[in-house]
Amino acid sequence: MKTRLFLIALSVALVSCDAKLMDGFSKLEDDVYFKIHTLGDGNEKATTGDKIYSQLYVYSSSGKLIYSNNLKSGAMHRFDISSSNSIWNKMFSVMHEGDSATFSLPGNKLDLNKLTQGKIEDYPGDIALSIKLWKLISEQEQNANNIQEVKDDLELQELRDLNEFFIENEIEPSRLLVDGIYYRKMKSGNGKRAQSGDNIWINYKGFFLDGKEFDNTYKRGQMLDFQLGKPDQVIRGFEIALSKMSVGDKVKLYLTSAFAFGETGSSNGQVPPFTSVIYELELYQIN
Repeated sequence: MKTRLFLIALSVALVSCDAKLMDGFSKLEDDVYFKIHTLGDGNEKATTGDKIYSQLYVYSSSGKLIYSNNLKSGAMHRFDISSSNSIWNKMFSVMHEGDSATFSLPGNKLDLNKLTQGKIEDYPGDIALSIKLWKLISEQEQNANNIQEVKDDLELQELRDLNEFFIENEIEPSRLLVDGIYYRKMKSGNGKRAQSGDNIWINYKGFFLDGKEFDNTYKRGQMLDFQLGKPDQVIRGFEIALSKMSVGDKVKLYLTSAFAFGETGSSNGQVPPFTSVIYELELYQIN
């Protein structure tokens, strides 16, 4: 790969402007010419707001390799495409993700000192710059990635808080089917086992980890009745727990937000997003 790029760059650097155009090179601006050698799979060209990850080789007019960010060590240059009219923006604007290209230009058009992190102060002559554009991340993708990173951080912090709660309170709950639903049996009943499609009546109390109560059917004097298995009736944690309970059972549930009110919180605003909750849940009746 390096040898092929070297030969390409050498041939570019040693020919005149007219010869470059005849050899399939296009003019980007005064004294800057380029040729796409390999087409990648990307559909979009780089534009303002994109982040670019690339592999670079810089050759002198004599064909000497004067700089490379070593791909073997996994290093790639990252460029943020801004609204400025820089030569980097112009060069990347003609490339798609996966493309390989060679650019011929005067060395003083690039800030080689910054590019090479001080290894090259300046270069007075023409250079050939071979670029492999490995990854292009659009501004929209960056925003989506940032949102996902925030969500991941909140979910991780939530799990840490719940684990700390268990440790501080010396609680060793059992995991119910999946991570994120934990329970302790408070009372065992001897009635019918709940099944999907059953009409059931339940009582419950809801608490935050600090013990503050946010919901209580006992205080309201009104049980919640619904059809087990019917979508959007109760939170997921209830559905899963109740499918394992019999009439008369009472359990204490410890639910992560994934099985309670998720990343949006409760509809009434009482439970914030990404908040673990505790429920005392009792299956009272099945019809």
